[in-house]
Amino acid sequence: MKNLEKLKEKIYKLLPELKKLEFGCEVIVRENDKSDMKYIISYCEEPESGCYEDKCPTILGFYKYDDEGMVVCNLSTYFTEGIAEIIGKPIGIAEVLRIVEVVTQEQLRETGMEIELLSNWSKIFEIRIMTILSKWKLKEDNIDNQKKETIDWLNEII
Repeated sequence: MKNLEKLKEKIYKLLPELKKLEFGCEVIVRENDKSDMKYIISYCEEPESGCYEDKCPTILGFYKYDDEGMVVCNLSTYFTEGIAEIIGKPIGIAEVLRIVEVVTQEQLRETGMEIELLSNWSKIFEIRIMTILSKWKLKEDNIDNQKKETIDWLNEII
């Protein structure tokens, strides 16, 4: 498994809300049992009372990008049973910063000392944040577009 995939797996595990079926979540949909297509949810309807559990919630309005980067709309209706895989929402710098805060606190907790008593807690966190900000390509927020060096470093600290 590549370092990027390992890192994304860790982040999705620590932030499970990124895999909720809602706006922005990427999914793989099995279309007519012949091919799987990757879509991004643009609208998700809450289950109505009395609906069959295996057919709710209904997801309406996917969109995807073609090979040239153009948006291709698909306004078909899919039930959750048609989703072959939930990829999750894209991971950006906000998610990475949240994870680094949680992981830093856990690492310091493992030392047996209370975080409030550790005078270096804020310094460790601040150094990590500054390092991320200096390494992150801010114009391309998605973690998929970051340098290998950045991904490798994040894998070490998370």
